[in-house]
Amino acid sequence: MNLFTPLVPLTLAIACLPSCAATEARLQAAPIGSIADAAPRVPSVKERAATVAEPVAYPEALQGIWRLDPLRKPCVLPLSPDSDGRFIVTAHKIESYESTYTPVSVQPDPRKKKAWRIVSVETHLGTQKKTMQHSFTLEGDALVEQDGGYRAVYMKCRAGRAI
Repeated sequence: MNLFTPLVPLTLAIACLPSCAATEARLQAAPIGSIADAAPRVPSVKERAATVAEPVAYPEALQGIWRLDPLRKPCVLPLSPDSDGRFIVTAHKIESYESTYTPVSVQPDPRKKKAWRIVSVETHLGTQKKTMQHSFTLEGDALVEQDGGYRAVYMKCRAGRAI
């Protein structure tokens, strides 16, 4: 190794500049459909932003804290954190007693007002994962969840007072 060895990569990079610029000019001037047109192109920031999908979110109308209550009694917070009837819906997650759900698809039900068909990935006890399909319908202050023959009614909770 001599004094000039560390400069070799720099020298090669500087020597490439004129030929790199010429190659770029040739690619830009090449007719559409030519071999140069097939060269990969880096998309612009605007193009990349257009292809990035928004994350799937649960509807805002469903978000909040709910309590399982088939008798439809008003729900007042705070609830016990150990309550197996507590159901917390945020934009990107549903938390229940032993499970969490992450939305995969959310579609409004065209046959009903304030109703959605939702596919979520369930994580049960932190490890078991499976895909779940649910139907959620708002009926006044109640959220009705249907999954095949299963039906659950949740009441929306408010801090310190009944709704």
